Amino acid sequence: MQNKKIWIRSGAGALLWIVILLMALTAATYAWFSGGSVVNVKPMSAAISDKGVDLMISTNRDGNFAETCELVIDGNNAALYPVSTEKTDRFYTGISQNRNGLTILYKDVTEEISKYTIHGRVYLKALNDDCEVYMDGSHTSFGASVQSLAAMRLALKITIDGNTELKILRLDELENTSGAQSKRTVAGENVVVSAIDQIGNATYVNDPCTDIRDFYAQEPEKEDDDPLPGKEKIGFLKQDHIAEIEFWLYLEGCDDQCIDPVQEQEVALQLGFAGITAEDMNGKQEER
Repeated sequence: MQNKKIWIRSGAGALLWIVILLMALTAATYAWFSGGSVVNVKPMSAAISDKGVDLMISTNRDGNFAETCELVIDGNNAALYPVSTEKTDRFYTGISQNRNGLTILYKDVTEEISKYTIHGRVYLKALNDDCEVYMDGSHTSFGASVQSLAAMRLALKITIDGNTELKILRLDELENTSGAQSKRTVAGENVVVSAIDQIGNATYVNDPCTDIRDFYAQEPEKEDDDPLPGKEKIGFLKQDHIAEIEFWLYLEGCDDQCIDPVQEQEVALQLGFAGITAEDMNGKQEER
């Protein structure tokens, strides 16, 4: 496995930075992409302000939770390749297209998914109080490429006290992606691959993704105040309990924007998490 730096600060959230690369499938007669260009990876760093409940982080559930840790990414991948998934239990990539450019056959790449996506785990722990966990939008970023934002997905599998929830998040609304180029590469609209038969023919289902901004904590009215609850929370953490967050950043190959122009893009992945206590929430409501 490959070690990459992660910067975390206690307080309003936990933050992780990785710089990754969008790359095409190569050595295949047919694929979603036709090229094979690469982009050099550049190191990045970031920090987060000290606000709200302390969220500490580790890459090991039994390890020491601290303000900083080394982020471990599965495999040695520094690139994204187009895949499609419904629930992250199986991933599929296209291997053949017809004359109209529509993908007609797939293969299962679940066992080697670390070669196609950015995949890893982090663990969050609430120190001082119970808290709801949200994403911190002010410290979450995927770069400014509208084409890649329109084509990418972030999947989060959150396990707390034995209960697991999956969030598949689209990134389209983080920037104005109206300028992204589009081309239909599958027969259906707003679909993903849920299964394939022995030949590679796909079963499609509706795309289950939701807007990542629904899970952002709200910015406070005053700059120095703690963040406010968002529309949807990532999860609820009791004091001293631990959340396991498994994440995948990937290109959804069935997306209309997952085409040649998404290549030669550099993406900086930054994830921030914010913890909001009941006391914080009640205090803000009373102020209002």
